[in-house]
Amino acid sequence: MKKLILVLFLILFSSLANATTYYISNLGNDSWAGTSISTAKKTFAGFLNITTFQPGDIVILMDDNTFNDITMTPGTNGSAGNPITFKRS
Repeated sequence: MKKLILVLFLILFSSLANATTYYISNLGNDSWAGTSISTAKKTFAGFLNITTFQPGDIVILMDDNTFNDITMTPGTNGSAGNPITFKRS
């Protein structure tokens, strides 16, 4: 039983460890990495053209942004335990 719990913990931890947090801000630049507040992307298009989101990834929309009529079709899906999350800062 202990081995099973350890294996399940390692699977969960390894999938979370690979998750990336991305940032979008009006103060950003689409040529930047987008993986920190100081290197935020400016637009969704800056991500969607080069990034494939993975299960567990988080996209933070900084409070200085306004988004209208955005249609997105991510190339990948999250999973029940590891969704791709979009949230406001």
